[in-house]
Amino acid sequence: MELKDRFPSNAAEIDAYFKALQSAEEAGHMVSAERAMPEPFNSAHHWWNKRKIERWCSVTTGEVVDKLISDPQLAAVLLAQWGTYGGKPNEASFAIHSIVISHYLEGAHYPVGGATSIAKGLVPVIEAAGGSARAATPVSEILMENGKASGVRTKSGERFNAAAIVSAIGAGETVKRLLPEEVRAQDWAREITTFKPSICHFDLFLGFEGDIAQHGATRSNHWFYESWDTSDAIYRAQGSEPIQMMFVSFASLKDSNHDPGPANKHTGDLLIWADWSSVAEFADGGAEERADEWASLKQRVETRMLEFFKEKFPGLVPLITYHELGTPLATALFTGHEKGGFYGVETTPRRMMSEALHSRTPVPGLFLAGQDVVTPGIAGALSGGMMGAAAIDPRVFQHFK
Repeated sequence: MELKDRFPSNAAEIDAYFKALQSAEEAGHMVSAERAMPEPFNSAHHWWNKRKIERWCSVTTGEVVDKLISDPQLAAVLLAQWGTYGGKPNEASFAIHSIVISHYLEGAHYPVGGATSIAKGLVPVIEAAGGSARAATPVSEILMENGKASGVRTKSGERFNAAAIVSAIGAGETVKRLLPEEVRAQDWAREITTFKPSICHFDLFLGFEGDIAQHGATRSNHWFYESWDTSDAIYRAQGSEPIQMMFVSFASLKDSNHDPGPANKHTGDLLIWADWSSVAEFADGGAEERADEWASLKQRVETRMLEFFKEKFPGLVPLITYHELGTPLATALFTGHEKGGFYGVETTPRRMMSEALHSRTPVPGLFLAGQDVVTPGIAGALSGGMMGAAAIDPRVFQHFK
């Protein structure tokens, strides 16, 4: 309704877009379900739904919007949240766009107690079933016996055997870092290695003291663009290049359990999309070898992000008591994702139509989970976990809505 108020002459186009969004979301969920199905159900399901899947999963978001929307500014508004899944409109599958945007249209979610509450909810369930959750225990390889995945070996040399090995670190990272050469040479694995990593980012974490809501902070996600061209806006940290877009969020306002205390403490998050080229020269030890240059680049990025933020929320800047910059190098370090691509592999039509990203891999006993199986992001990773579980035990499908 608000879109129609802003663009009254495009009401019919807006209706057509949301109709396409719903249909494409259904097609995307069809593909997601197939990725956990065993044969022959997988092939039968795909044959029955092939027309709808190809219609929406094999086209880009830009192609669909160009066809449906005549007003460039309306198109920009509809495309502006592409950063939510890291796929530029002229590259990303419209099905992925539809799944993610529909999730937000339904209100999305925020974990009460913050991100740590996810682990606090999961770990007791794991332990109650006789398992254990081991943080800071990196795995060096997936072990094979007679062509079957049989266990994992940690970097410290420990070996764990299991009937099912599930990897949620990313499809590319699983293939390139954990599988033996003879498995990497298989067609499905070789295809996965051809997928490009997603975009990376700089993230400025803020701490406030004061009533941030009084000065413009809200529970909403904010997307700011400096022009009506929202199709790229990726920062490359070159010279005096200005910031073209920024995502701003205030997590503490979303958390119903947050206690600001007598100092009225809150948190904020500023994010800009970046190209790996902005930090490539500092990778592989370069940041340590050229510490002064690395510190200078970080300071330049941080200063520009704060200046951009000040333009949008001038009343909040005096309330900032803490800020720390996260870089693509930090993402690569903590997640292991290639080139800091924290959204996993590319979100292209090729990814959606790929047979290589199934939860059930061609290697007996080896399963994939996480955001590369379905869609990027936290909700996508959750769905990928469900698909991985369903691939191991189809009874899990009974709990799907």
